[in-house]
Amino acid sequence: FVALPFVISIAAPLIFAAREKRSMIACMAVSLTSMAIVYAALLIFAFEGIVCLLMAAPIAAVIAAGGGLLAYYIQKRHHGNRELPRLLGGFLLLVPLIMFIEVHAEPRSPLYAVTTSMQVDAPPEVVWKHVVAFSRLPEPADSELIFKAGVAYPIEAKIYGHGPGAVRHCIFSTGTFVEPITVWKEPELLRFSVREQALPMKEFSPYKDIHPPHMEGYLVSKKGQFFLKRTKNGGTLLSGTTWYQNHMGPPLYWRVWSDQIIHAIHRRVLAHVANLSVVNEEVGSCSTNCR
Repeated sequence: FVALPFVISIAAPLIFAAREKRSMIACMAVSLTSMAIVYAALLIFAFEGIVCLLMAAPIAAVIAAGGGLLAYYIQKRHHGNRELPRLLGGFLLLVPLIMFIEVHAEPRSPLYAVTTSMQVDAPPEVVWKHVVAFSRLPEPADSELIFKAGVAYPIEAKIYGHGPGAVRHCIFSTGTFVEPITVWKEPELLRFSVREQALPMKEFSPYKDIHPPHMEGYLVSKKGQFFLKRTKNGGTLLSGTTWYQNHMGPPLYWRVWSDQIIHAIHRRVLAHVANLSVVNEEVGSCSTNCR
């Protein structure tokens, strides 16, 4: 998403300006058009899905505009110079080299943490039962566009065992997260590592099934926890935290996307746990009062 767009965004305007000088607007327009053609090719030849391309579009547009601007100044300074074709050839030769480095370089993403909190009108003792394991969630609402577009969403959670060493299975639309429990402090803290994880999304594409390389090993969940804090009114402040790594670059750009996706997943789970807990508390109160 970085190397190829950058080189193409410079090479295309330089080819366009090979016979005569071009304006800045013309160079940038050619650069952006070439990027659109590359995107169309990635989609047509099943290298990428629509959603990933849309997510990458803003940064690709910035790179393309910058490349077009750089190409404009290069051709303005070197037009008619015999070195310009050599310079262009050098840029084209950089494509496979940069792509190879980008793919095979060892990822060094820091460990990010995303925390989402929600008030629950039920005591921690009740909420805890629905944090450890919860029943099947309804399908995503129409307002949850990110999940409708193919991003993986939680469906159900099951627990096998009790206490530290138990294994929690969080079932997603694309597979299952296998989560060995590391801290079981009932009804306050449930912490777990991640031994296996589901794919981050199912690509939306004209083709039945595509599998881009970044579907595995790029967005990596490392551990998570639920923290339950009793509030003054007897309810619970429920917080979910995920620690993860994102090996896609540029890191700051893709972290914006990954943080928002994880927040959306958290909100879906926390809202479901809150609903189950409130219903459970109301049923318990009714049973007590009706005796």
